Order: sequence, then structure tokens, then C-alpha cells
Amino acid sequence: RGGALAAVVVYRLFEESDFAEVLLIASALKRQGFAKTLMNLVVDDCVAAGVHYVVLCGSSGALKFFERFGFGPYDKKIHLSDKVWKPKIYEFRNASLQICNLFDRPIIKRRMKEAQAAHQWSAGMMVEVRRIQHRDVWMKGKIQGVTNCIVHVKLHGSDPDEYLPASSPRLRVMLVQEPGSTPTPRAAKRTRTSSPAARPRKRRA
Repeated sequence: RGGALAAVVVYRLFEESDFAEVLLIASALKRQGFAKTLMNLVVDDCVAAGVHYVVLCGSSGALKFFERFGFGPYDKKIHLSDKVWKPKIYEFRNASLQICNLFDRPIIKRRMKEAQAAHQWSAGMMVEVRRIQHRDVWMKGKIQGVTNCIVHVKLHGSDPDEYLPASSPRLRVMLVQEPGSTPTPRAAKRTRTSSPAARPRKRRA
């Protein structure tokens, strides 16, 4: 505006892990709509990338602003497992961890319905859920039920249950292998590692 920087947002997309992190959003001019415009741009970018969740650490004075976009405290039954995003994000002092899902966006809603129709996720199906930390791992589990295109998966072992959108890139049908066969390299071919060192994206107004 007039050659001066009015507002800025810095965020990162972790597409394989199905979330984005907003690191910074600030506006030099208050109540002019710049922060809202930038936040909408972040959401649009996430939707275009097929990401279902956005995570951020907000100061107490900014929580009301973020609530307008659907952000709130973490809830394991409606949000992405914290084992997926917590090792990757930056947590700041004197800030509240907030997360939102994008299920109400028309494009995301349509993709979830299409994925549910294509895969026919249902209770009893054996599936694999993706975790990317130091390496790409597909964890085995069983679907417990599907509600509004949200797939409830009980993972094998002591890992907590996960609740994934039907169109999540972290969910797939379990790969069946014959005894003694060579493990399929398909997962490795699809891997594209995202790390906290990934270059942040910036938007300016």
C-alpha cells in the first residue's frame, strides 16, 4: 500500500503429513482487513494442495481473530494426530496452540465424498496410515467406523486411534503381500520428505 509493507504471513505446507503451519501473521495497519485477506490466501493454498488441517501458535490477543477461521484447542477426535504434526512445528512461549480443519470448504467436502465413494471405507477394513518423522512409515490398522467421511482407525500396538478424512493422503488400503515376497517399493517412490527446515512461504499485502 503506497509502496510500504502493510501485512505479511509466513507459513509452511507439509502435504505428505496433511497439514500446514502458520508461523507468523502480522499487519501494520489494524482493522483494515489485510490479516483476514492473507489468512484466506493461506486457506486457499491449503485447499489447493489438498491439505485438511492448519496449525499455529497464537497469542492470547489474537485468539478471537483465529476463531473466526475455525481454530480452537486440539481435540484428538476431530483433528490430526499430534504425533504427526507436533515433531515438525515450532512452539512459541506465551502462545496457545491452535488447530483447525478445512472440512467445511466446498472443494475439500467434495473430495472427501468422492474418496469415500471410491474407496468404500467401512468398519473392519484393514488399512495403513502414514507417519513421516525420520523416515516414511505406513502403520497397519483396522477401520472402526466412518462418520461424515471421517474414518476412525484403530492402529496396531499402543498407538492411539486416528480419525482421518476419507481423502487423506495418509490413508490407504493395506498392501497385501505373499509370504516370502519382496516388499513393494511403491511407498518409497511416493515419498517426498517435508521437514522443519523446509523453506517457508510468504504472502504480502
